[in-house]
Amino acid sequence: MALARVLIIDDSEAVLAYGRTVLGGRYSVSTASNGIEGLERARAIRPDAILLDLSMPEMDGEQVLAALAKDAELAMIPVIVASSERERAERCFALGAAAILHKPAAIDELVRTLERLVGASRTAEEAAGMAILAVSVGALRFAIPLAHVTRVAPECATMPLAVGPSWLAELVDLGGMPVCVADLARRLGTVYEEPRLERKLVFVSASGVQIGLRVDRVHDPELVLGGQLIPADRLGGAGHPPLDRLLLGIARTAAGPLPILEPAALLSPVLIRELAAGIVAASRP
Repeated sequence: MALARVLIIDDSEAVLAYGRTVLGGRYSVSTASNGIEGLERARAIRPDAILLDLSMPEMDGEQVLAALAKDAELAMIPVIVASSERERAERCFALGAAAILHKPAAIDELVRTLERLVGASRTAEEAAGMAILAVSVGALRFAIPLAHVTRVAPECATMPLAVGPSWLAELVDLGGMPVCVADLARRLGTVYEEPRLERKLVFVSASGVQIGLRVDRVHDPELVLGGQLIPADRLGGAGHPPLDRLLLGIARTAAGPLPILEPAALLSPVLIRELAAGIVAASRP
């Protein structure tokens, strides 16, 4: 696992140099010499913890705390206030500070506080994250929550299904149970890049119905931490029913932004009933 990121915001170059020396090796340390620069750095690197001075020109520590609290992407970052102004520092608890250290802080106390807060922050971020399975269909690449995925299998022979739309007119035998197969290229208006025998079937549970999704490629599962997820309600298209149902959010990954789709949104309640009836009819001897 990569080193946790710590951002030190202080107008004293001596303090910044001290922080780099003491914390370097244990953490990936970034620094900023004033509050404005500190907020810019926080948005750019999304640190696991911030060590914040109070008395700074242009934008002081209390103003930085207030700005962090108003930013949904930064509000959960634990902030350690380090200040020689004890009374003023204690007011910062009300502004969201996670801990207060009297300046200059002892090395062991600083490290101990960071270890506690960074560990708790990472645990909370993992709990707020999502395990996803990325797939490719034609030129499209998106992800499905891994919790919905029941099995991944090679392409196999299918049987025709008399009901349902053209993109959902096939059945496959899955352990003795007939399961519908969705032709995602047709559904999403694209063209497969892989020949039929090289494609994959990703079986998911959608609104209580098992369905196979035909895709070109299946990528390795990955855990996207809470800080790497942008929920659908914070995206520009939120408020439009089709988008609200289909798009769960965007994951920030090493390969770039990745849409996370809700498989159940491919099926309407009416279609689910029709499919259930069609599957029962197809399974009769």
